[in-house]
This record gives sequence, C-alpha cells and structure tokens, in this order.
Amino acid sequence: MIRSLKFLGLSLALALGGCGAYSLDYGPGPASVSGALTVSNGLQSGAMGEIRGFDGSASEHSGYYDSYGSNLRIDSIGSGWWVMSSINVTGDLAGPAFAPGTHRTYTSGTWDAENNVSVTGCSGPSYGSYTFDGPADQVTIDVEELPDGSRRMNFETNYGGNITTGSVDYRIDGTSGTTAPGTDRGI
Repeated sequence: MIRSLKFLGLSLALALGGCGAYSLDYGPGPASVSGALTVSNGLQSGAMGEIRGFDGSASEHSGYYDSYGSNLRIDSIGSGWWVMSSINVTGDLAGPAFAPGTHRTYTSGTWDAENNVSVTGCSGPSYGSYTFDGPADQVTIDVEELPDGSRRMNFETNYGGNITTGSVDYRIDGTSGTTAPGTDRGI
C-alpha cells in the first residue's frame, strides 16, 4: 500500500507539474549523481512544440532512482532554443522489466502500475523559458548495455505529430534509493 501511495504521489506530481515543477537552478555539468543513479551523455533531436529541427547534446543532466520509480532528465540548449525531456519510469529501472534488450512502446492514457514510461517535454527560445510543456502521446524505448556496464535508453517521443528522438546513459550502483542533498528530483 505504501508503495502504491508513494508512486501515485510521484506520478501525479510529474503529470500535473510539467516544466514548472522542476527546479531550474541545478548546476551544469557532464553528469549528475543522485543516490545510486548517474545520468550522462544525453542527446536529443527533432521537433517539440514551436522548436523544430533541433539537434544537440545535453548540457545538463539530473535524475532520481529507487526501486519504485525513476526520473532521467536531460536539457539541451542551442542558439535560440532549449529542449528538456523528463523520462519518468514506473517500476525498477535496474530490474528485469528494463533490462538490456527491452523494446517497448507506451501510449498516453494507458497505464501499467508495475512498469511504465512517460515523458514530459518542454521547449522554448531559451533555458527555462518554455512555450511548450506537455506529455508525449507515445513513447518508444530501447535499452542497451554499454561496455562499461552502464545502460543507454534510446527513446522516441511523439507530441501531437512532432517527433523527438534521443538517448541517455545511466548507471545504477548499489541499492540505495536516497537522493543526494541538493539534487533535483524533478518534483
């Protein structure tokens, strides 16, 4: 019961919050460590809202992990544009449902309480100044294992016909589900 209530609260906060639910003051850097999760090497390209034809590496990463759910966030910034993808995972990102070789498509409005992926996308003309804030209608993920033991989640999102593709590397060490002080949890 506690697990269900915890996840319902996290899912509701993520679904209702959108871009405004995120702290935009976390420090830049190549990777962010949160609890047992390290997020790095994010890439995004495509179209989201009014921002079309973007293509860029993530300039900032953040995330949160515990065995009930995770969040992987990447922000990419270019000349005259900013795009953020917040990948919300229900279930254990380190468990068998998201093991290397996983290929799944999730559609908005359908829900698997044990294992689910949704993406909130935000975009606009500059960092934190968003003109688009919404959930993806459909998300397709592929998980692969990298030579160093970390994993890469490749994703494709559809926002009303606008397609964004990307990838993000992550590593989960140990079983700690705590969040490091000052780390953006996305809620």
